[in-house]
This record gives sequence, structure tokens and C-alpha cells, in this order.
Amino acid sequence: MFTKYSKKRETLFLEPSLEPSLELKSTEQKINIILSPSFYWVKKISLPLKHVRDVKKLLPSIFEEILPKGNYSYAVYKEEGYFLAFAYEDKKILEFLAKNGISGAHIANICFAQTFFSETDLPLLINKERALVMQDGIVLMVPSSWQTSAKEFYIDDRAFPKQTIVLEKFNYIVDKKKIYRIGSILIFIALLLGVELFMVQQNRDEILLAKESLFSKHNLKPTMMQNESMVKKYSALHTADSF
Repeated sequence: MFTKYSKKRETLFLEPSLEPSLELKSTEQKINIILSPSFYWVKKISLPLKHVRDVKKLLPSIFEEILPKGNYSYAVYKEEGYFLAFAYEDKKILEFLAKNGISGAHIANICFAQTFFSETDLPLLINKERALVMQDGIVLMVPSSWQTSAKEFYIDDRAFPKQTIVLEKFNYIVDKKKIYRIGSILIFIALLLGVELFMVQQNRDEILLAKESLFSKHNLKPTMMQNESMVKKYSALHTADSF
């Protein structure tokens, strides 16, 4: 589960197959966490885009075919000539930490194994069954029997990577797709109301112009009150003439 290293700040490698460390459960210090590939999906992609923010918008579609059902967060980092894209479930990571006595308040930084380990670090023997390797620039977890020359697992005192993530505690409560769908519907309704308001305003202007034209043609007074008064006056005269 956790492996403790580093002299500057405790750095933990988060991997479900490792044995728990009782000492870590009582720590009150801020800790750094390296996520094992068991906790995320990673893709190496090439796109004709320059900005990370533009690539991130496409990640739900890019990962859609390979991800199991769930609520995912995404991260992407630009490398020379390509992008490294990640998908992970905040809920599963937070639940695993909580189950083993590590609260979110004690987390300083979280990064992926992909961004922490370099090719020269690997392969590393995680336990008797598993090893970390790099294939095609991607850090993977494989059976240890595939790597007979793997080094013993360790973490040195190197600076923690700048490419970190922040776990969203409530990200999994609301389905983001539903939010976007509802938002789109609300925007559509707002547009319809805007069009209707515009048409009402346009009709109102046309009615006022027609009214002014009618009043001008028949030499009517500018207000309805004055015109009603005139109608009463002429009606009274007409009644008097009738007698």
C-alpha cells in the first residue's frame, strides 16, 4: 500500500498491493504522494494543438472508449513533440487514503509515477509480484517475473515534480456530463427567451409607429385620454343635435 522514503518530507508510493505501514497512520506531518499506475490511466498522444488547455477539453472523448464507468478527472502535460494525458478517479484515491488512515489535510502534493520516475530509475521491484518499468516512454506496472534484473524499490531526495494534481473531494457527487447537459439546456432556453423578447420589442415598435401614423393622419391628440375626451364631447354634441 504505502512505502515511506525521503528525508526532507515523507514521500509515499501509493499502491494497493503493498503492505500498510502503521507508522504512517499516526503521522501529523504533510506528506507527498506518488500514485502508482494502478490508480490512473495514461496515454501518449500527438495532436496539432499548442496549448494544454485545448487538449484537456478533448480528454473525455479521447479516454471514453477505454475507461470503465465512473466519474473521472483529467490532467495533461506537454512534452517535446507530444502530450501525456491522464484520467483518474478522485473518489477511489480518497477512499483508499481514508481507509488507511491518511486524511486529505495531511497531503502536501500528489503526482503520477509517470512524472516522478525517469527511464534511468527503472525497472524497480515493487514487491515479489510486481515491478515498475518504462515502455515506449510510459511507466507501467508489470509482473516482476518479466524483470529479473529490476532494482530494489527506493525513492531518493530529489525535488518533487511540479506536475501535481489536486484531488476534488466532491467531484464524484455530481456527474459532470449531466451538469454540462443541463447547462446547455438552460443556455438554449435563455436564447429562446431572448429571441422572443426581441420579437415582442420589435412588434411593440411597429405598433407604436402605426399608432403615430394613424394619429397624425386623423389629426388626433397625442394621448388616449385627450382622444377619449374628444369622443365624449362630439358624442354629446351629436346627441344634442339629434333633438
